[in-house]
Amino acid sequence: MKITCQRQALATAFQTVSGIVPGKTTKTVLMNTKVEASNGEVTLLATDGESSIRYTIPDATDRKSTRLNSSHLVISYAVFCLKK
Repeated sequence: MKITCQRQALATAFQTVSGIVPGKTTKTVLMNTKVEASNGEVTLLATDGESSIRYTIPDATDRKSTRLNSSHLVISYAVFCLKK
């Protein structure tokens, strides 16, 4: 998956979505963030089983793709984006 957008917009999206992901759970799928790219935008989705969040970044991609990422990876990437 290739995403082209402003670094700050991507970092903000990752930080916002990762806030709902539980630290510990018996359902490991809840510890992931879904990233969907289509129609020129990227959408990040996460849930804790009761609540969910969807964050869309407009004008961020030119390909259709879906990926499930570990929330730890998402949080690490958000920190990386903010440090640059």
